[in-house]
Amino acid sequence: MRPEDNPVPEAAAIQRTYAAFRPSIVVDYHMQGRYAFPPPDGREITTSIQWPTAAGVPADAVRRSKQVAVRMNQAFTRAGAVVSQYPGGSYQGIARNAYGLRGSASLLVELSDLPPERQRFQVRTAHLSMVDLAFAAGTGALDRIDPARADAIPPRGPELPGARSAHDHGHGHDNAA
Repeated sequence: MRPEDNPVPEAAAIQRTYAAFRPSIVVDYHMQGRYAFPPPDGREITTSIQWPTAAGVPADAVRRSKQVAVRMNQAFTRAGAVVSQYPGGSYQGIARNAYGLRGSASLLVELSDLPPERQRFQVRTAHLSMVDLAFAAGTGALDRIDPARADAIPPRGPELPGARSAHDHGHGHDNAA
């Protein structure tokens, strides 16, 4: 979809920026509801991530996206986050898929809708993940990561009882690209 055809103004602006700069890595941060791993683990998930899964994404873009996923998982985990794979679909219009189809390494990051007393933690983990990824990309460390390790990130578990899921509606990433 061309930016001028996109009904979402902020998504059209992102499309224009992407076209102007052609980034090699795109990380799309969003908010999801609150989830936990199934028992016996049961820990609350604070972050979910997913790389491109659409048919037709070049193998190199998937490989590099998975390298980004592994590095981001490590950074989030070191900062105290609990990370899972986001159960995203293969629709080509989802940002991570659309940018992957264009050849960029692409990753969706869904931060959980934590209570107010944990939001500072959430912002800190997101910031640390961004800085760490920039460092890894700039030093070449990203290129040395085995992308197969991304598949070991556990899938997201069930929504926590009574948790609000207003942020986990998919509108942001379905229209982003």
